[in-house]
Amino acid sequence: MRRPDQLRSRALLGVLAALGVGLGAAWLMHLALGRQGVLGFGVTNPTGLAEGAVFVVVFVMALRAVRALLRLPSSTLLSFGAATPAAAASAARPVPSVDAEALVQTMADHRQVVVIEGGRPVGIAGVHPERLLGWDEVVKVDGRVALSELRPVLAREPLVVVLDGDGVAGIVTQESYLSTSWGRGA
Repeated sequence: MRRPDQLRSRALLGVLAALGVGLGAAWLMHLALGRQGVLGFGVTNPTGLAEGAVFVVVFVMALRAVRALLRLPSSTLLSFGAATPAAAASAARPVPSVDAEALVQTMADHRQVVVIEGGRPVGIAGVHPERLLGWDEVVKVDGRVALSELRPVLAREPLVVVLDGDGVAGIVTQESYLSTSWGRGA
C-alpha cells in the first residue's frame, strides 16, 4: 500500500507523461499536415484547430490510462499531485484495548473493542455478533498509508486496523472511510 507522498510523485510523473504524449501527437499531426497549423492568439486556422483537438483528445486519453494504470485518485492526478489523500491514521477511530475479563463491561460503551490476552491482541469484538474476529483475520495497515488505498479493502472487509508501530492507533470502518473521504472528518 502506498503513502500520500508516493501518490504525489506518481501523479506528477503521470501528468507529465500524458502531457508529453499529447504534445507528441500534436507535433506529429503538425508534421503530417505540412506544418501549416497555427493555433495561437494571432492567427487561427482549421489545421491549427485540428492539431489542438488532437492534443486535447490524446492528452485526456493518456490521463485516463495513467489513472487506471497507476490507480491514482482523479483529484491527485488532476492537481499534479498537490491534492493527495490523507493518511489512514487521520480516519482511524480510537478503539479501546481491554483484557478478555473486562470485555463485557467495555462492550456496553463501545461498538468495537480490541481484545488482549497476555499483552497481545487476539481479536476484535463487536464486528460479528456471534463471535470474536480473530487477530489473524483482521486486515492491518500502517497509519502512514494513504486513505485512498483502503477503498478496495473496505469494499470486502468491515474494518481495517490502523497500526502505529506495534500498537493499535484505531480502526477505519466503511462508515468512517466514507465520512473522511467526503470531508466530514472521522
